Amino acid sequence: FVLAFSVTSRASFKHVKLYHDSVRITKGRDPSPISIVVGNNYDRYRERKVYLNEGRELAHSLGFGYRKTSVRYAGSMEGAFSELVRRLRRDGVGKDLPTWRRRGRTCLVM
Repeated sequence: FVLAFSVTSRASFKHVKLYHDSVRITKGRDPSPISIVVGNNYDRYRERKVYLNEGRELAHSLGFGYRKTSVRYAGSMEGAFSELVRRLRRDGVGKDLPTWRRRGRTCLVM
């Protein structure tokens, strides 16, 4: 799971915990620890309402990773998804799931 909020909106930051709780209720258990919290719009520093340490603390309290991003800088978004893939690989997720091969590449069906 990727739980995102805007660093320019305190309300969106508060909703991350609500989204987490909704996933837990829907799935009947905690979301996968292979999840990250993403603080977006990090380039808008003059409008910032949520600070880096707050985002990290929230992610840590949920057992998730944290990344700051900005769609203005594509590399930061790529970093968020790379973090998610690293967590998937680290925890061995998908090793027992079926795969599908096409054109020499393997896709994991999750």
